[in-house]
Amino acid sequence: MIEGTVYIMNFLVSPELKILIFKCRKGERKAQEELFQLTFPYALNKSLRFRSKSAEAKEVVFDGFLKVFTQLDKYNAEPQYE
Repeated sequence: MIEGTVYIMNFLVSPELKILIFKCRKGERKAQEELFQLTFPYALNKSLRFRSKSAEAKEVVFDGFLKVFTQLDKYNAEPQYE
């Protein structure tokens, strides 16, 4: 395990990614674009497993990003233990 790194549901959340998410939460468009570019290929790959048509898969991903960016203030990068 890398020091200073948090693992969430198989995702590696580095300090740099936390900063990027913080900037996105502040509404910085450049940070939102960077997060989109960083994660879009992964999200599209997962979406293509469930949608046979590329256009449908992209629409699902775009809808997901819209939801992410409008609800990012609710995101908590720290692991939740019960």
